[in-house]
Amino acid sequence: MVGVLALWFRRRSKWFRGLFAAMLAVMLTAMLAACGARESERLQSYGDDGYMGLSNTNPNLPLTGSAWSYENDGELAEQLLRPMRGIRRSRVRFDGDLMSVTLFVDGALSREETARLTAKARNVLAVNFPRYDVKVAARQ
Repeated sequence: MVGVLALWFRRRSKWFRGLFAAMLAVMLTAMLAACGARESERLQSYGDDGYMGLSNTNPNLPLTGSAWSYENDGELAEQLLRPMRGIRRSRVRFDGDLMSVTLFVDGALSREETARLTAKARNVLAVNFPRYDVKVAARQ
């Protein structure tokens, strides 16, 4: 087999042999260059966050409806309601994008005052938590 190839190669012109040798050299150089990448040229992998590095690139981008914790949101809601006069305590519950707040108000408040206090609490919570549908109920 080698003899047949050598005979075939000898019968070609000098120009063809020179072109063949040059192409062989270029191909070998390209193959060797492709194998050795520098440290700075190596590929970098995505962050292991399940979103192909999206949360590492954009840390403040909410990816799910519960990107903020319900616990923190509940604490903030109670903190906003605490300074309001007439509210003894409050209970905050979440169901997806629904925030249900129960206000336990002073027994000395009239129905009109309780209604005003409930509306005020709902407005404060709706402004501070636009991602939730806020529902407020009052008990005496």
